[in-house]
Amino acid sequence: MNGDITAERAIEIFREHGGILRTREALRLGIHPRVLYALRDSGALEQLSRGLYRLAELPPLTNPDLVTVSLKVPGAVICLISALAFHELTTQVPHAVDIALNKGDAAEVRRQVSRASFSPENERPAWLHFNLLIADAQRAAGQTKEAAAIYERMLPALADDPAGAARVRLGIGLCRMDSDRQGAIVALLPLDALPNGSPEQKCEARFHAGRLLLAEHQALAKDAGGDERKTAFADSTLATARLLLQAAADSTSEHPTKAQAAELLKTLPPDPLEQAAAAEAEKKAAEAAQAEKKPAEPKKASEPKKPAEPKKK
Repeated sequence: MNGDITAERAIEIFREHGGILRTREALRLGIHPRVLYALRDSGALEQLSRGLYRLAELPPLTNPDLVTVSLKVPGAVICLISALAFHELTTQVPHAVDIALNKGDAAEVRRQVSRASFSPENERPAWLHFNLLIADAQRAAGQTKEAAAIYERMLPALADDPAGAARVRLGIGLCRMDSDRQGAIVALLPLDALPNGSPEQKCEARFHAGRLLLAEHQALAKDAGGDERKTAFADSTLATARLLLQAAADSTSEHPTKAQAAELLKTLPPDPLEQAAAAEAEKKAAEAAQAEKKPAEPKKASEPKKPAEPKKK
């Protein structure tokens, strides 16, 4: 029975299994939760994360995050920047643990990730990576409602992490595009205005926000019915959409939405401000050319100098 295993025997079981066990594995091997927690409280066991324990007598871990992720998601393979950093092949510091899973549907990804419980306070990189992994997988599978719920649950914990919050807001905006156009615009616009987010994220957010604002302009223009105020608002919406699409087209990233923004710009009507500026420049150029063609006025002939009067003696 579980209660028959003493603390000394529990430590031996840990040693027999490499010094690290998950709670479910310890229970399966006959270690009672009371013994497990007593060993933790006495300092004999070190809690690496929730549900993961390690003998304190072992040498310190050089890569605790990689060990934690590998044990919590056995089917995962460490890859990308995390793998390069582990093998000392890059100077870049990974901000998350990059993993690869066997190709499968969103349900399989969700099953794998649900086995890993991470704390946003103590295990921020792993928590962020895994929650984004499952939310992105669900969004890619068309389960936008479920994905949006995960993104929105993450956002409050990222109040002190602007870069992470930018990534999550992008996910929220992409999930809302088909069902809540205005809500998607509200979620995407901060990535344009704030200095957070990667060039790729900003390019994608600007393209989709511009595309959605263009659809808003078309709806507003149709509903204006000759009303000057509504027409002016529709025109300002189009101007904002144009600016966002131009910013995406001018992006330094190579995200696919960069080319899409450039193509969409070609379909827009001419910009009235650009037309006015071009007309003004053309007018000034014509005036300058006309001034050059105008003949110069002839100079008046100078009058001959009068001879100097002889001085009186």
